[in-house]
Parts: sequence; structure tokens; C-alpha cells
Amino acid sequence: MSPLIVSTVLVPLGLGLCAGLVLLILPPRRLVWWAIAGLLAILVYVNSEGVPPFPPIASKQRLGYVIALAVLLAPLMSLTSRWIAAAVYVALSFIALYWLGGARLASPANWAPLAWLTPLPALFGLATAGFAGRAAQAGTAHTDAFYRFRLGTLVTAIGASILTLIGGFVGMAQLAGGLAAATGGLLIVTYSKSILGRSGPPELGPDAAARALSGTLTAIVLISALFTPTPSPLGFFLLALAPLAAQRVPVPAGLPAWARPFVFGLAAAIPVIGAVIAALLSSAG
Repeated sequence: MSPLIVSTVLVPLGLGLCAGLVLLILPPRRLVWWAIAGLLAILVYVNSEGVPPFPPIASKQRLGYVIALAVLLAPLMSLTSRWIAAAVYVALSFIALYWLGGARLASPANWAPLAWLTPLPALFGLATAGFAGRAAQAGTAHTDAFYRFRLGTLVTAIGASILTLIGGFVGMAQLAGGLAAATGGLLIVTYSKSILGRSGPPELGPDAAARALSGTLTAIVLISALFTPTPSPLGFFLLALAPLAAQRVPVPAGLPAWARPFVFGLAAAIPVIGAVIAALLSSAG
């Protein structure tokens, strides 16, 4: 088996599965879920890029600190209203974009060619805050809120990996794929537990754990959009709609609990498919 597949997919998937199993035995507390999710996000980065030096110089090194900040900020934002969280995440996403851009964004000559990036921090900041979240129907609050945000992150991370690979930024494609695999592993355990008739997810979203993973995804997408050699602006814009679609899509009344997560995943997959098609057409042209 290719070492690339092992490091990019199997190791993060194993980390996600282990994290899910650990959560089965730990107390069902929001901070516990956040700590495990945050550690998982950081381990995915370290597995791909190594431990970043301090102070960081290269953008990939800075990315590690942006991810750490996103993890640490998540529980604080969960104590605020959705409006405040949205404003903070959007503002910090723009700051992160500029800091990750380094010398490339420090030069005014590059501002016009990179102007297409402007909507991305706003859209991903809103997604991380859960701004588009739909009120759950009676009796479905736990499972709906939990899966909406995590499946939005999972499917969007898969799309980010494909888009970045098509554009020629292999390193970030691996990191996005690793985040998708780790999130998927975590969800496999949680979903299996629910299907087997045991208790479902213990907390609502957007919670600190969901925001830690979503904030990590935001950082990865921003650096990917900045440095992908041949990016597809339309592709990245459509990609940014995926987590919002998962948060907002309505669920048909009476749909059984086991099927509801598939609705959220499909809603995110539709803009991701459009993003991949746009990237393929852009690369072919």
C-alpha cells in the first residue's frame, strides 16, 4: 500500500476512530468532546506538516498556529450568541487570510488578482459560527444539530482536497483529505452507536467541538485558495456554500432518525460536486 495513502487517509481515519471510541467511555460533556475534537484537528495537522517552529515563517507553519487558535477559541464562542460568533469568526477569518498570505498579500500588486478570495472568509466564518443553522424539529435537536455541522465539515473537506489536488497544491490536498478522514472516523463511531440503539450525540451544535473542526477546515481552505497554482475561483466559491447548505437544508417530516444525516450530507455534496466540475473545466481550459 502506498505510504501516501497510509499517511493521508489511514492514519487520520484511525485517529478519528480512536477519538470516537474514547468518547464512548468518557463523560458526555461538551468540553470533553471539544478537547477530543481539538486534539484530533491538531494531530491531523502535525501528521501532515510536522510540529511548526516558533516563530513561524512559512505560511504552512503559520497554518498550525491558526488551527490551534481556532481550537482554543471554539469554547469561548460557544458561550456567545450566534450573531456575535458570526462577527468574530468572519473578522478573524479575514485576519487569518492576510496573515497566511504573508508576502503575497503584503504586495498591493497582488490584491487585484486575488480579489476573488474576498467572499471566502465571510462565508466560511458564517459557516463556522453556525449562522445558517435551522431550528430542529421536535425530538431531533440532538442528532440534527450534531450531524448538520460535522457532515458539512466532512463533505466540504473532501471537496477541498479534490479542488486543491486539481489545482496542483498536493500538500494541502493531503491535509484536507486527512481532516475529512479523521472527521469521518469520528462520525462512523457516533453514527454506529446511534444505529445500534444506544444514546445519540450528547450535545447540540454548533458546539465547541463542531467549531474546532470547522475552524480548522476554514484555515485549510483559505491557505489552499491562496497558494493553489491554478485555482478555480468559482469552485472555491461553490465549496464555501457546502457547509451552509448542510446547516440550512430542511428535512422531510417523518424521515427516520437513521436517514436524516444522509440529507445533510447530500445537501453539502451538491455544491461540492458543482465545485469539482468547475475546477475540472477551469483546469481543462
